[in-house]
Amino acid sequence: MLRLKADKVGAHVKFRPEFEIFGDGKVIIGNHVQLFDAFINAVGADVYIEDYVFFGHRAMLITGNHDYTTFGLQRQTAISGKNIRIEEGAWIGSGAIILGGVTIGKHAVIAAGAVVTKDVPAYWVAGGVPAKQIKPIPRRKGTQDG
Repeated sequence: MLRLKADKVGAHVKFRPEFEIFGDGKVIIGNHVQLFDAFINAVGADVYIEDYVFFGHRAMLITGNHDYTTFGLQRQTAISGKNIRIEEGAWIGSGAIILGGVTIGKHAVIAAGAVVTKDVPAYWVAGGVPAKQIKPIPRRKGTQDG
């Protein structure tokens, strides 16, 4: 079922029946990704999820944006989009919203309920509304990235 919705899906991807992809953009999902009940709105742009990314419940990726300076039917149909990239090993907390044009860096952590409007660097924790960088994630010696 997932392969019908996404353009490319890696090995060992986990998701729940509530998981949904909406829109005309490409959705590329890497290996060992846990999507659970995430919602991906890929209207007018693409979504790239790299290996070992995992999502908490009800996280959303929303590429599309409506033009607030238009009205009526035009506001509903004047949609533009910006790509979203979630890099290797990132953790997106439950209820987090990632908006178009954002890159979440390698092994970054997005706090539950955050609304991410700007890029988050690799190895950083970000949270809040709008999300801000909270603290760096230390790398441990002897690990793959240490």
